[in-house]
Amino acid sequence: MSNETKITTPKQVYIFKGGLDSSNHNRPYRLSAIKKNSQLPIKWLKCNGVNTECWHWIYIFIYTDTLELFGFEFGYDDEFVGKVKINK
Repeated sequence: MSNETKITTPKQVYIFKGGLDSSNHNRPYRLSAIKKNSQLPIKWLKCNGVNTECWHWIYIFIYTDTLELFGFEFGYDDEFVGKVKINK
């Protein structure tokens, strides 16, 4: 069984493999949540001639063996922003 998660957004396809680093690559995990970062303001971008509201999105994963959480944040244009520290 392949340990990867595929997420498709309007602009891009993300394939997440493993966790935060290569030592976690073979650990089982699953997508746990997707949420917007509401601490940042909304941004309106024109896409195909139509104004579209854009947010920063956070993808949260959970290791199924230890229930540890890890996440990644993507910006307004679906660019990778960085790792997200998840507090339980």
